[in-house]
Amino acid sequence: MDFDIAWYLNVNDFARHTAWLHGIAAAYASWAGLVALAALSVIAWWKARREAGPSDRMAIIFLTGTATVISVLCNQALISPLFARPRPCLSLADVEVLVKCATDYSMPSDHCIIAGAFMAGRWLTGYADGAAATVLATMLAFTRVYVGVHYPLDTIVGLCAGALICTVIVFGLRQHATSLVNKLTATRLRPMITSAPLADLPARCLPAPPGH
Repeated sequence: MDFDIAWYLNVNDFARHTAWLHGIAAAYASWAGLVALAALSVIAWWKARREAGPSDRMAIIFLTGTATVISVLCNQALISPLFARPRPCLSLADVEVLVKCATDYSMPSDHCIIAGAFMAGRWLTGYADGAAATVLATMLAFTRVYVGVHYPLDTIVGLCAGALICTVIVFGLRQHATSLVNKLTATRLRPMITSAPLADLPARCLPAPPGH
């Protein structure tokens, strides 16, 4: 992986000469990037909620949230220990590090695993959402390298792994999740699912008549 180290060092050298960017990059790499992706998911939920009736789009949004949690747990318990790669800020000397250097393994990046799951989920809800999520996720991947705590491959593998896990979960559970969403519209949780009046909902979403 010599090319990966060389790539990291090039980005790190760029960081040394762009002190004006340090604060923004550190914030985005630490928390702002994930907040932006989560906000994009909230926007997608809000748009789906305003549709005439609940669709599998809402189910995908809920499954994406589930996938982000599952993907990071899988990374910490299975994937990252498999690679057991030390972070560059611990194994390389004289590098620029702009945030606290954690002691857990470097590959794949937890942040990028989550970003990859969000990114895949947004592509499954629409091209515009997917394109915006891709830009935000790519920026997060770059800043994780820029601040010195990951190699480039750590972030690339993280994005790909998160996207793969999310896609598998969505396609595997989509039908069941859509059915559950439709049933929830007949409960007190209906305002979380759709803003459509009860009379405008499809028959499959309406409460069963008394005696049935």
